[in-house]
Amino acid sequence: MRTRSSSNLVSNSSSNPTTTNPKRRNRRRSNQRVEPFALEESPVVTMADQRTMAELLRAPIEGYAEAIVVPPILAFSNKIYKILPIYQTTSTHLKWRFPRSTHLIDLPNLFDFHSLNNEDLTGKISKAIFVTNFPDHITARDLWNVCTAYGKVVDVYIPLKRSKTGKKFAFVRFLKVDNMERLIENLCTIWIGRFHLHANPVRFQRESMASFVQPSKVKINSGPVKNSFASVLKSNDHKGSPSSDSSPAIVMDDSCIVDNDLSCSLMGKIKDINALSNIYVIFADEGFDNVNISYLGGFWILIEACSVASKEKMLNHEGLASWFSELCIADPSFVSEDRLVWISIEGLPFNTWNNNAYAKIISQWGTLSEVDTTLDSSSSAKKICVVTKVHTIINQRIKIIVKGKIYWICVKELEAWAPEFNNEFCENSSSDEESMEDGEFNSQKVDDIDHISESSCMKEGNEQQAPKTGKESEDPFGIYSILKRNNQKEKSKDAGKSDPSFPPGFTPKGVNETIEEEENVSVNKSNSNHHCNKKTGSNGKCGSNRSFKLKAGGSILDVMEDLIEIGHAMGYNMEGCLGHTSKKDWIRELNLKYKVNFATIQETKSEKIDLFAIKSLWGNFNFDFVYSPSVGLSGGILCVWNPNVFAKESVTVSDSFVAVRGTWISSSLKLMFVSVYAPQDISERKSLWDYIKHMINLWDGECIILGDFNEVRSENERFGTIFNDIGAKAFNHFISSSCLIDLPLEGYSFTWALKSGSKMSKLDRFLISEGLISIFPSLAAICLDRRLSDHRPILLRESSVDYGPTPFRVFHSWFTKDGFDNLIADTWNNLSIMETNKISLLRKKFQALKAIIKNWSRDEMLKASAVRHSAQSRISELDKLIDKDIHDLDKRHSSDLAQKAKIQWAIEGDENSKYFHGIINKKRSQLAIRGVLVDGEWIEDPPKVKNEFLEHFSNRFSMPTGQTINLDSHMFQKISIDQNADLESDVSLEEIKKAVWECGTNKSPGPDGFSFEFIRKYWNIIQHDVVNAVKEFFSSSKFPPGSNSSFITLIPKSLDAKMVKDFRPISLIGSFYKIVAKILSNRLCIVMPDLISDVQTAFISKRQILDGPFILNELISWCKYHKIKAMIFKADFEKAFDSVRWDYLDGVLNNFGFGVKWRGWIQACLSSAMGSILVNGSPSSEFKFHKGLKQGDPLSPFLFILVMESLHISFNNILNSGLYKGIRIDESLTLSHLFYADDAVFIGKWDKANVITIVNMLKCFYLASGLKINIQKSKIMGIGTSQEEVDVAANVIGCNTFSSPFNYLGVKVGSSSSRSNFWDEVIAKLSSRLSKWKIKMLSIGGRFTLNKAVLSSLPIYLMSIYKTPVGVLRKMESIRRRFFNGADINENKMSMIGWEKIMVSRKKGGLGISSFFAQNRALLFKWIWRFRSKDSSLWYRVIKAMFGDGGALDNTGKFARSSTWTTIVRECGNLSSKGINLLSHMKRKVGNGLNTLFWVDSWLTDIPLKQLYPRMFALDCNKNSTVAEKINASSISCSFRRLPRGSLEEEQFSKLIEDVNSVILSVSNDRWIWSLDSSGEFSIKSTRLFIDDHLLLAVGAPTRWVSEVPIKINIMAWKGSHARIFFLSCSMARNITTKLARWWEFDCPDLFSYDDWLEWFHTLRLLKGFKDTLEGVFYVMWWVI
Repeated sequence: MRTRSSSNLVSNSSSNPTTTNPKRRNRRRSNQRVEPFALEESPVVTMADQRTMAELLRAPIEGYAEAIVVPPILAFSNKIYKILPIYQTTSTHLKWRFPRSTHLIDLPNLFDFHSLNNEDLTGKISKAIFVTNFPDHITARDLWNVCTAYGKVVDVYIPLKRSKTGKKFAFVRFLKVDNMERLIENLCTIWIGRFHLHANPVRFQRESMASFVQPSKVKINSGPVKNSFASVLKSNDHKGSPSSDSSPAIVMDDSCIVDNDLSCSLMGKIKDINALSNIYVIFADEGFDNVNISYLGGFWILIEACSVASKEKMLNHEGLASWFSELCIADPSFVSEDRLVWISIEGLPFNTWNNNAYAKIISQWGTLSEVDTTLDSSSSAKKICVVTKVHTIINQRIKIIVKGKIYWICVKELEAWAPEFNNEFCENSSSDEESMEDGEFNSQKVDDIDHISESSCMKEGNEQQAPKTGKESEDPFGIYSILKRNNQKEKSKDAGKSDPSFPPGFTPKGVNETIEEEENVSVNKSNSNHHCNKKTGSNGKCGSNRSFKLKAGGSILDVMEDLIEIGHAMGYNMEGCLGHTSKKDWIRELNLKYKVNFATIQETKSEKIDLFAIKSLWGNFNFDFVYSPSVGLSGGILCVWNPNVFAKESVTVSDSFVAVRGTWISSSLKLMFVSVYAPQDISERKSLWDYIKHMINLWDGECIILGDFNEVRSENERFGTIFNDIGAKAFNHFISSSCLIDLPLEGYSFTWALKSGSKMSKLDRFLISEGLISIFPSLAAICLDRRLSDHRPILLRESSVDYGPTPFRVFHSWFTKDGFDNLIADTWNNLSIMETNKISLLRKKFQALKAIIKNWSRDEMLKASAVRHSAQSRISELDKLIDKDIHDLDKRHSSDLAQKAKIQWAIEGDENSKYFHGIINKKRSQLAIRGVLVDGEWIEDPPKVKNEFLEHFSNRFSMPTGQTINLDSHMFQKISIDQNADLESDVSLEEIKKAVWECGTNKSPGPDGFSFEFIRKYWNIIQHDVVNAVKEFFSSSKFPPGSNSSFITLIPKSLDAKMVKDFRPISLIGSFYKIVAKILSNRLCIVMPDLISDVQTAFISKRQILDGPFILNELISWCKYHKIKAMIFKADFEKAFDSVRWDYLDGVLNNFGFGVKWRGWIQACLSSAMGSILVNGSPSSEFKFHKGLKQGDPLSPFLFILVMESLHISFNNILNSGLYKGIRIDESLTLSHLFYADDAVFIGKWDKANVITIVNMLKCFYLASGLKINIQKSKIMGIGTSQEEVDVAANVIGCNTFSSPFNYLGVKVGSSSSRSNFWDEVIAKLSSRLSKWKIKMLSIGGRFTLNKAVLSSLPIYLMSIYKTPVGVLRKMESIRRRFFNGADINENKMSMIGWEKIMVSRKKGGLGISSFFAQNRALLFKWIWRFRSKDSSLWYRVIKAMFGDGGALDNTGKFARSSTWTTIVRECGNLSSKGINLLSHMKRKVGNGLNTLFWVDSWLTDIPLKQLYPRMFALDCNKNSTVAEKINASSISCSFRRLPRGSLEEEQFSKLIEDVNSVILSVSNDRWIWSLDSSGEFSIKSTRLFIDDHLLLAVGAPTRWVSEVPIKINIMAWKGSHARIFFLSCSMARNITTKLARWWEFDCPDLFSYDDWLEWFHTLRLLKGFKDTLEGVFYVMWWVI
């Protein structure tokens, strides 16, 4: 029984002089003895006070059969004997429980009681402390008083002798000591004068005098008493373990036990408790994304795998095991020994709020895990997380002493707690879903940001990187002061124009050149002190070992796979890997396993490296090496390579990099390796990027830059840290401007991680030159398992794996070969196949034709190779054969390359075969699938990779479960009977041919391999069979087996796609099915505008993708101006196209009124579908589709938006019922949602009920249609609300938040386009398409075509909605100009002709590239054209509701608010002020006159009638009358308030009647026409040319352009005409010109300039075709010269 405790354990009695009289310094120990006695049982004696014995005896004693309860008495006095004899026959041993104590103290055998002295008894219940280092004058009383503040002192003893050091010492005994360590720490804080008290536990105890007393021989009757209090405590276990707990137990029978299936489960004890919340991220990074994790308590988690095989892979995975201290099979009876609890500490002084104080306070229960740093208005309590083994609730008051002052604090355990697992990485959204911060970082904010590169991201706690000061290399050139200048002030704008002289940290001693030639150094076998004969740089040491020659080498294909880089950064702390045996062994294991021929190691932390240390890493003595020594305890780079493979020429060594230049021996390839260990400071990293770029520009060869760059390129390359936009932009600019390719890393996503998993980044990578990837397209980089470091090693190799045969496809170059047409005709007409089904007959004919073409192609390739070889061997003799045969072969080859590379503009440029090769190789490298990460294992075996994709997608398109839910049919808009009849009508030949000609000619073919270019070319031959097969389907509504097969090509969703789920399936359907689907889609698109509401802007004619972003921009501006609280919810559907249920789709079609025959055709197209996965061009086995719509099928988009229309109908019912409140713009318009295919945005008033309604509605839609909302990827944003309100709403539904500006459909929304940083992405995209490699590979004709066809179209999407600032336009024009002139982006190159002349149209003497300014303004004016045309779209209704019927087009003043529309209107006015009045070219063409205003609109002339006849307009009472009303009226003046009078009015009236009488109305509708285009329809091209013609001055006569010669020659001639190039300045050119003229039988005078030649050429009398040919001949001759 537990009662209120006494404040004193021992009373003041003379029987205990030790405790009652502390003044006695030296005392004798009492030898008093008592007669012993024994009890058979051990009742607990509880000391109590202030209560009578009777009350205590009547108190209930739970769980014990016997107990003795006594009041406080003199210790071991005779009073106790009056009670104890009662139990002599039943008890043999006593346990004593003291007040306010949970401990049970054993008392000696009571029959030996008299043999114990007072000291022995006191020692049973107290602890002794040894103290020293106090003044000699201190007495026992003084120590008693000093130590009393830290506990209950019961004895102080100061011996007479002294310690070995001559100091006095003492023993202080304390009572009720719960935590010995904390008591000693407190005593060590005591100062007595100038002496600092030292305290330690007593190491030796004097043996008790009672041990010399003989045991009693008194016998007593013993008998066990069941369920006694003493029997429960026989184990003497006072820790409260379950085995010794005497509380009543509840027995669990079999009915209470659940047999859980743990066959796929593991248990893991995580090493770092801080990694608990990021455990999903850790598993995903290790390759296990399909797991469920539960918390088991303490450090333990339960891991549920998807299969037993996956569980076994987890159990044996080294990388995953590195995060756990224990990983084992799940045990159903497991209970964690540890607990994680949150406790509250109240009453703690504010000056002790730190981790050290918290750790001391909770040390008696456990260790400190985390401190709640949440800002709270209350400072009275602090919440901390504790790891404890105590399983009872913590609730206690504790006395603490702070600087001598006593405080009482309350420690209380809070409510039950379980960790929240962060799943952000696993559910990461696409770049289009990411919110963006507005504005730019300034230099002051950079230091406050938790950068990826900062050591705070790499270290935990107070751990910091070793400083680089103190042992920094010498600086004779003053480089460090220059490099550190950026830390003190901003970098000047012109700083980047000059090339750096030395690398960052490069400190040469006694040399004047940056790069020195290295001499090979031999190793002296007899001398153990190996050294280098020559140094490179300041601290760079290099060496080689030629003594041991091991055979190595091979082709470049064999050797390139042997490049490895073991990345290392500030966080990748190898702690000086050269000094750690385990890390040496690990590196050597990697080198030997992957046959490494070039390795680099960062952070060696070694100032000197000997050969034997390198040998322990390399595995043998056959190596060369170079290293950069560490600076103090930081840095250090080592490069080691096989000298038989790579021959070194020179090196450059810096603190941040090591560059090794040489030759790859097997292929004589000039190669430079740069091993990088980037610094932390962003300015130093920029300097490093500049110097490496400078080295690349000086190097005439290929480059591989590898290492730890300490920087990420995009936000998705980091987790748990703030993305540094400035550093990423600088890094990306370095990569693009240096013509480097960031090789995707296979395997794991992140190369570095904290041990807690809270921060991860991709810091290590390989950057290779574009030329290298064009030569070796199979180069691949893989991220290996992490074992002993927080960085993963990365490996570069050439991975060329055969995934099997690739399917047949037709190349367009075959059409030009002799005999191919006859081959097709003869084969097709002579095929004799017995088949009644016309569809099967067509399929079998295509299969037979395919086999014959394959054989023909194989033979033709052999012939072409022989012809090329023969022509080249006679190149000096057969010029004509060269011109004909080789030119034709190259032309066909270039055509094939262009088809493979998907270069649409190839026919306009010249051949540029190297460029096409490079594009193909680069695409192959980017799209190649070299393996997948499955359950933490990187799979590269082709059959296994194919099987993983096949299994994944067959499961994705498997049969759905559950019954479908259909909507009420009365809610749907029905199609008419006539429309249904048109849909189900018989198919005609014209309809079939139209479908064939509308299919793209250069699209990737399906399983049959025949493109529509082939079908169209040979239509007359195959037409009969194709038409019969199509009619067969429309009559039978069936596809025979094998007639609806498709290939599924895999498009990576990100650059580093590693798992099967990271690929998007796109179907490549067969030609026959595509014809059928195209016919169905052509019919369906006619009725779609009548069925689909205007909130859906996808796939419907006259609806634009940019309508949605435009509306959202206007809405945000409108809500802010009117101070309306609103919300925007972006719903993300999970695999929308792949999840549509076919039965639900059929119900939707039925509700829309589609007939049975039409629905049968649709179901036949869906149910007969078969698919095969293309992995690296090789197909897998087929599987059957059971749900979903194939992306790539022309019918799928229309079927999908019909499904989405059912969602719109359902949501409208919710709106009408008042369950959801949208944003009401005016009485006629309320905005609630916007759709673009599966991109759904819901708009409404800021209301919690609105959010819940949306989520519940989408859940119901999922149950019906199969389209599931991904709530983790969905986002909510508030307008006019605080972020706290948005966060609360997001937490309610479990989604994320976003803010403006944000991306919607690829467009920034909610930001000002007038800021230059708004266009940074466009500039970066424009720059990334240009590189020095392309400049080298393309001629000026190719650069011209690329400039005109590609670069001009890149920014069109964003320029179509936003006005581009003039400064940004200049920058964009500068990029195009440099590329056209063959200069690098950052390089200035003199041009003979100004860029303004090149942009001028050909009619005015330019090349007609056009300006970005005209392009942007023409695109913006299209919105005004749409508004005035009243296209009845939702966008038009929004603008009309916000700005009135006229759209504020006549507003010449300032607008009340700024928005996208007002910017466009203002810019239209600005153009008018410059003389470019685009509105005047909008003419009103009157049809029936019902929609044209008689007075207001410009329908008769360019000027409205109200301006031509102002007096008549003033007389008319109906100023808004239409043309139809006036023309059909009895008289024009019938609505006048009076008849015209006076000469002026009568004259105007007569002219008005004369003009109006010539108008004849028709039955057609009124419409606007564009006078600048002959078709009358508005076009961007005509508007752009109109603006350019006004702004760009003519440069001369129309440009002469000869189509018979290449573009590069035409440009050369154009430059000659404008730059006055002296083609005829040399005698050879004049002689050849004269001979050419005579060859054509023309007299040629002496010509000395291009003008002379042009004047003479104009005098020639020839037919135009012959004259153009002759002109081309002259151009070619000048080009050759």
